[in-house]
Order: sequence, then C-alpha cells, then structure tokens
Amino acid sequence: MKAKANAGPPNPRPCPAPAQTSITATLHRATPYPSTSQRHSEITDAITFYLAKDMCPINTVINEGFRKMVKTLDKKYVIPSRNYFPKVALPALYEKCRGGIEREITAVEYFATTTDLWLHLAVENAMRDPRIDRAVGICKKLVSSFSYSWRRKRQLAQAQKELKLPEHGLKTECPTRWGSRQAMIERVLEQQWAISQVLSSDRKSRHLIPTWQDTDTLEAINKFLQPLTKFTDALSSEKYVSVSFVKPVLHLFSSSILKEKYKDPETQELLDMATALDPRFKLEDRVTPIQARLLSEMAASVSMDTPSTSKRKKTLGSFFKITERASPTQPPHQEQAVASELQSYLQCADLDSEENPLDLWREHQRVYPQLSKLAKKYLSIPATSAPSERVFSTGGNIVTCLRSSLKPENVDRLVFLAKNL
Repeated sequence: MKAKANAGPPNPRPCPAPAQTSITATLHRATPYPSTSQRHSEITDAITFYLAKDMCPINTVINEGFRKMVKTLDKKYVIPSRNYFPKVALPALYEKCRGGIEREITAVEYFATTTDLWLHLAVENAMRDPRIDRAVGICKKLVSSFSYSWRRKRQLAQAQKELKLPEHGLKTECPTRWGSRQAMIERVLEQQWAISQVLSSDRKSRHLIPTWQDTDTLEAINKFLQPLTKFTDALSSEKYVSVSFVKPVLHLFSSSILKEKYKDPETQELLDMATALDPRFKLEDRVTPIQARLLSEMAASVSMDTPSTSKRKKTLGSFFKITERASPTQPPHQEQAVASELQSYLQCADLDSEENPLDLWREHQRVYPQLSKLAKKYLSIPATSAPSERVFSTGGNIVTCLRSSLKPENVDRLVFLAKNL
C-alpha cells in the first residue's frame, strides 16, 4: 500500500489540565504558624541566635529586606514584634547559655583568667629613640596622606600595576596595639617604590618620601618587631595550650624587652612549671628546683585525694585517751610512687612540637594520675591577655554610634552571647 501524499501532520495530543489545588491545601498554605508551634519556635530561635552571634542591631527584624527574605523562605512564618527579641527572646537565650556555662564551670577542676601583661608599654619603652620617632612619624603622615585621598589611592593602585607590586592598601597604626605599628611599617616598605612614584609627582607631598636613613631605620624596626609579632600571635590563641611556649621561645630571643617583661620570680616559676608539664619541652634548665616543686605539688595532690576517715560519735572513754602524735604527712610508699611517676614521665620520649599536649595527658591519665592534675592546673593558663582584649573589641562592635542607647545590662547580655554561643 502506498501512503497518502496529502496526509497532514498528526493531531497534537491535548495537554492535561493542571490539577486544581483543593481549598483545604490553599487554606493550609495561607494560615500562619501558631506562635506555640515547633516550627515557629525554631525559626524565632534561629533569628535570635543570628542577632546575638553576629552582633546585629535589634532593628534588623523590622528592616524591609530582612522581612522579605524571611517571607520568601517560609511564607507561613510571621516575625514577632521588635520588642519581643530584647525583652523575651534574647534574655531567654542568655539564661540558657549562662546555665550551660555554669554547669561546665561547676565540673571544671581548674580554670584561669586573663589580665593585661602590658607588652605594648614594654615595646614602647624599648623604642624611645629620636631616629625611630622621626622615621615612624614620617611613616604615619605618609599613610594618613593616602588614607584621606581617593585620588592618591587610585594613583597608588596604578603604580602597583606598573611596578608589578602586590595590590595592597596601606595600613594605619592603632595606638593601643603595638603589632599594628609593625604591620604599618612592613606594608610601607613593601610599597615604597609605588609610594615614591605617587608622591614625587606632587610638590606638596615630596617631603613625605622617606630618606634612605629613614628607610634603614624602618627596616631595622621591622626586623626587630616581626619575630615579636609572630611570637605574640602564636601565644594569643584560645584554642590550644600557649603558656608552656613562653620559656622555650624566650631562649630564641636575646631581646631585653622579653627579659624585662618576664623577670618576676613568681612568673618565672609559673612558666617553668608549665614548660616542665608540657611533654613537648619538659625540663630545659634548672632541673633540680623544678623537680622539687613538681614532687611537692604531686605529694600535696596525693594527700588531697586520700579519703578522710568517717567521723564517729565520741564515747565517754575517748576523752581520757592520750592524743597520739600525728603521723608523717606522706607515707614512704606514697613518696616512692610519686617519684616513680615523675621519673617515668621525664624518661618517656618528647612529644612532637605540633601535637596537642592535652591529648597525651588525656590518654595517659591513669599512668600519670598526679602529673595529669598538675597539667590541668598549669596548662590551662593563657599566655597573653588577648582573650580579655577580644571581649572589649566585641563590646566595641556591639555599642556603635547606631546603638549608643543600649542599657548596660543589655550590653552585658549581648557581649556574653556573642562570645559564648
């Protein structure tokens, strides 16, 4: 059979009509979550966490962009009023977080707080020199001239491209942070050719170009401060043991700054104990005094662990007994056990410098029961005041010009939540 030549295209299949949404489903999608529902509570808690952790103003919840974003994510959720968060949600989150911290502290055997060790003043005193004052003063004026001029910033970027230098901006010194001075000087030295090219084209600014004497002084300052900056940065962490690093690092520096800073006998003794209890370093020098101190504290720890005899009701005859002399504070077998524990620790291989010493003490707590307690006591101490300074920085990020009317109790809550959530 021959196919028909005049056959037209096949009829298209009719598209199925879209399914109509039921009235129940439509009403369900349009009905907001009850304020007591789990989903509403979860979203509200997430917004509260966001406000506290990211230090956002409470007014964020009434901003049009934020409300549109929340509405897009879940149309059934209705944001509570602005007053709900500072009066109900944030206080509730604060009490919950504080309760958790209190439970953790209750179970902690040792804890340490930070204080300001004034390394900034030590560095300032060590750098009192007319040549340094002149070089640093020119450096500050130079950076300031670029900070307040968009035209010079643009010219600096062009010069960096022409000279194939890193496209970095200049850094400004912060008066209360000596490390920022080193960062400012280092950046000026890195960009000195681009800076000279920009300033040389302006007669009014040519005097800001550092002379070769100024450049030599800045290079010497940078060479001197750079190791100290790296040293303090390494010691400023809150995530790992830091106090036991101080004495080993002091041996690497012949700087009078650090010797002056840590010359106090009590500080030296504390640093010696912390270094001895760090399996990465153990005993470096003055072995006998440190061993004697370790044995003394271990013996005291043993006596504290010894269970006291239960008190019994006195009989009439007990009043006529002759009081016996107190027995020696430390039985011979306990002294021998303490000495053996210390010698075993000192004879074991040193831990790699990149390892966490707390892991070793956790794994060998039964092998070294008394030393592990001393390790908790000394290695928990932070080496610097950076943690406390970060708290003040957090407060500065919260109390801004747009949030200058916050009440003191609200500031306390917000700082606490930002640092502990």
